Amino acid sequence: MNSFTRWWEVARREFLTGVRRPAYWILLFLMGFLAYGLSGGAVTIASGGGDAGDPYLTSVFGQSRVQAVLLISLGALFLAVISGLTVIRDIELRVMEVLHGTRLTAREYVWGKFWGGVAVFAFIWMLYLCMSIGFNHIVRSAGDHIGPFSLENYLFPTLLFGLPQVLLFAGVPFLIGTWTRRPLLVFLFPMVILLLCFTVLTTWSPTWLSPEVNRVLMLIDPSGFRWLSETFLTVDRGVDFYNTSPLYPDAGFVVSRLILAATGLVAVAGAAASYRRRLRVGGSDSRIVRLFRRGRRAPAVAGPVPAASFRDLGMTTSPLGFWKAAFTITRSEVRDLVARPPMYFFVPLILLMAVSSTSLGYGFFGSRTLLTPGAVAEQQLNTLNLLICFLLLFYTVESLHKERNRQMHEIFNSAPVGTAAMLLGKTMGNAVMAGLILGAALVSAAGIILYHKLFNDSPVGFALFPFIATWGGVLLPTFIFWTALITAFFSLLRNRFAAYGAGLSFLVFTVFRQETRGTPGWLGNWQGWDFVLWSDMGAFSLDGTPILLNRLLYLSLVPLLVAVSIRWFPRRDFDATETLNRLHPKSLAVGALRLLPLAIVPIVLGSVLFTGARSGYQRADVGDWRREYWRQNFAIWSGSEMPSVSHVDLDLEIEPSERSIAVTGAYTFLNHRDYAYDALPITAGPWDPIEWTLAGESYEPEDRSGLFVFTPEEPLGPGDTVTIGFSYDLVRLEGMSRRAGGRAGQFILESGVVLNGFEPTFAPVPGYDPNIGAPYFEEPEPEEDFYEGETEPLIGWAGQPFTVRTRITIPEEYTANGVGQLVGDEAADGRRTVVWETDHPVRMFNIIAGKYDVMEGDGTAIYHHPGHHYNVEEMSATLDAARRYYAEWFHPFPWSVLKLSEMPAFSGGAQGFPTNITFSEGMGFLTRRDPRSHLGFMVVAHEAAHQWWGNLLGPGRGPGGNVLSEGMSHYATTLLHEQVYGDRYRIEFTKRMEEEYVRRRSFDRERAMVRSPGGFYNKGAWAMWMLQQEMGRENTLAGLRAFIEKYREDPDHPVIQDMLAVLRDFAPDTAAFDALTEQWYFEVVLPEYRLSDVTKVQEGDEWVVRGTVEN
Repeated sequence: MNSFTRWWEVARREFLTGVRRPAYWILLFLMGFLAYGLSGGAVTIASGGGDAGDPYLTSVFGQSRVQAVLLISLGALFLAVISGLTVIRDIELRVMEVLHGTRLTAREYVWGKFWGGVAVFAFIWMLYLCMSIGFNHIVRSAGDHIGPFSLENYLFPTLLFGLPQVLLFAGVPFLIGTWTRRPLLVFLFPMVILLLCFTVLTTWSPTWLSPEVNRVLMLIDPSGFRWLSETFLTVDRGVDFYNTSPLYPDAGFVVSRLILAATGLVAVAGAAASYRRRLRVGGSDSRIVRLFRRGRRAPAVAGPVPAASFRDLGMTTSPLGFWKAAFTITRSEVRDLVARPPMYFFVPLILLMAVSSTSLGYGFFGSRTLLTPGAVAEQQLNTLNLLICFLLLFYTVESLHKERNRQMHEIFNSAPVGTAAMLLGKTMGNAVMAGLILGAALVSAAGIILYHKLFNDSPVGFALFPFIATWGGVLLPTFIFWTALITAFFSLLRNRFAAYGAGLSFLVFTVFRQETRGTPGWLGNWQGWDFVLWSDMGAFSLDGTPILLNRLLYLSLVPLLVAVSIRWFPRRDFDATETLNRLHPKSLAVGALRLLPLAIVPIVLGSVLFTGARSGYQRADVGDWRREYWRQNFAIWSGSEMPSVSHVDLDLEIEPSERSIAVTGAYTFLNHRDYAYDALPITAGPWDPIEWTLAGESYEPEDRSGLFVFTPEEPLGPGDTVTIGFSYDLVRLEGMSRRAGGRAGQFILESGVVLNGFEPTFAPVPGYDPNIGAPYFEEPEPEEDFYEGETEPLIGWAGQPFTVRTRITIPEEYTANGVGQLVGDEAADGRRTVVWETDHPVRMFNIIAGKYDVMEGDGTAIYHHPGHHYNVEEMSATLDAARRYYAEWFHPFPWSVLKLSEMPAFSGGAQGFPTNITFSEGMGFLTRRDPRSHLGFMVVAHEAAHQWWGNLLGPGRGPGGNVLSEGMSHYATTLLHEQVYGDRYRIEFTKRMEEEYVRRRSFDRERAMVRSPGGFYNKGAWAMWMLQQEMGRENTLAGLRAFIEKYREDPDHPVIQDMLAVLRDFAPDTAAFDALTEQWYFEVVLPEYRLSDVTKVQEGDEWVVRGTVEN
């Protein structure tokens, strides 16, 4: 038998042994499930849509995207099991002496083992590709996301992205396992790579990252996903490109793939050398492991002992009690964990990843948030959750297998200690390890916060409660349940590798479901994923009840899992007959009946969660009234026009602790049109009962599933008015949500109240609401001249603006703000009543309330959480500047005060209601000041601009209308950056605008601004900025003032064409004006710049750069 034959025999036997192991069939089942799930189109390239079609999952780009992520997600860990433990397993089976008593050499053995393990994974991967092809082109072939079959589209990504990963993740763990012979160290390498990939290498790409650093990250990313994304996917190239173009890797990327593959093969060569040396010199531990054994005191040498009888020694024996035995085993496990090298690798690694998830995080426009204790606890929650679950999987399995690994299982299992005490002791030992990691993470979090406070001028100090509430309340129950589940897997499967396979599959399946279908519901969210959306204004006021029930549910499952583990834990080896007896239906039924009492509490808690989630404010039948509303009213009322509302009067009684509000109010309608109304429809929510009045008299309107139709005795003629009153009680966000992690929009909570009149959430909406019918109907394309004549408003209600009086009664500790100015404020018997009245008509109203401090400026006021004073001074100065300069540039500010109120993070973003801006706490109150991303200034300036662009000037409903609200507000923000901070800030802001636009644009779906319903925040702003450069600043501002003056009280609401028509009269060169506006407003264009003849010359202390820019 020659060398090749011996190598082949080792590889063949390793392959045949591998394909029979349960863990690998679990992997195959998991990959088959993923292949079926992916074939449904859950993961496709974000491009196309509409007439352009969908990008093909089966294109080379679609398959490259899927395979790059799938290989590193599954391959890294499973290849570590397949390859890294193969030599360790032979050592545990004590077959090494037999193998090397033959002519088999170390080199033949090592390379045979390596290629046999690689062949197992390659076999499973080929089966996955076959299943994927079958599901894509046979089962789901009719899907729009499935293209024509091409074998090359499947095999090329496997070679380009897959083969280097397979060799790397098989070779390096193989070296680690052969060298150290410690299973936990085998998993160190894939864990490091996975954590780096999913925190930095693949997803971390702020807009300010330099191209050079970005290129380095592309080349060192082992998955190749960053290169694929940054090169082809970040800037959308269109469906046709992704579906038909070949994928050409550049030379640098090909070299990086070759280096990764060579690294894996060199690692195997190193493993062969290490193994050969070990055979020659002997010893079972590597030098790195022996480092952790140094310093231990040598056992004392006993001297001669005088002869004595056993009776003279006074020895006694007695079995340990349950708790003493469990404590003894726990102490032994903790000592063993502390002495093992992996503890000193994994713990710093987990801390590094948790810290990086906080330190490298960035928000909108590349902004950096202030690291408050609550924000740090929330940001690190998922990272610690996933990483410690992985670590607990490895430690728990190795802890349960430890005695067999050391050939002490017969002695240990025959000890006079109950199985329950054994398992509890091991579980508590691993729990202590998890607790130590959380403690270390807490210290590191405190260090980060204090570092920023001392050296980065952060105003935030450390607080312990957010960490106790989030980590203690969410993570500890997860770790206890997970450890109990892994113990049950090990006890039932009675095999170390099968337990690994089951645990990894369970965890990977959980992550896959979360990534493709979003956060699971309360019942199935065992990890507590995305449980906490932290708000310093009241973190658990939204989802506190379901979080508590969920944690109690999974803690209540622990006794059941422990009972299963105790019954099946392999302290004895059974023969086939005994195994069959234990698996007999009668035996299983009796065992199940014995476990039934332990299942009562989980069943009750699970039922409460299940029914609560399906009966709360996101229950399925919430949409029933919407469907019925559309069915009954669309054909009759769609497109109907309403008279103006001239006055709104609201009397509100709010009880935040009960999430309730009592509403009494009236709308006065004024017919501003030239025809009469026989009927007036009003949309109300599912509030029952509602008491209505018409012209001061009780009235019963026709109820058409939420559309209440009023028929006055006399038609409402032109110029006539009529008042419709209403009264009802409602609960806003009744019960619990269906899942964690979502935002609430409008709510009444103890942490705050956020309500507005856009939707029938707390107040009726005049007319038929097209948004309620929008999910079931696509509006037809408007005509080219749709804006001719009177155009209905995009924002607010029909006709002209109206006045508002709002009376709000709320607990005394709250401050409640409405639109207009405060005309009354009284407090009595623990309740506060405030009255707000508008001193100039508005287009919409809102209510916001909270426990606030207030900073007053020059005709402005900022209401904020008492602990969020960090940026308030700058925000107040920004609001003052916006009020002053926007009034100079666009139109005098007609109201007496401009307010900005903070709202809890449950409602994201910001909204510029007239005189009453609302602002989520993370949008500016908790951001760090940075010239590259001046978010606090930017959002205040943008929302303040809505007082002019959106309120004084109400844009028309139709394509391009929203650009006059959002795009022009961003343009005003650009002007204010320049006015207050100069060119540096303005240049950085416009640079971020352009980058954001390019990253978010869709090549196939983007339409010209005059034909798009979107707001075009960024493109609309810098198109207007370019128009200003063409027209001149003073001409542009004069034209905009004339535009607002013309339309601010006109029932005809303008769109882009109306604005350009006014501005054209102020253009010094109308031909140039027409050319620029035609290109940027009526067409879809994107410049592509090319630099040439670039030189740099130092002139004094400055560098002067010159070059030619070509489009």
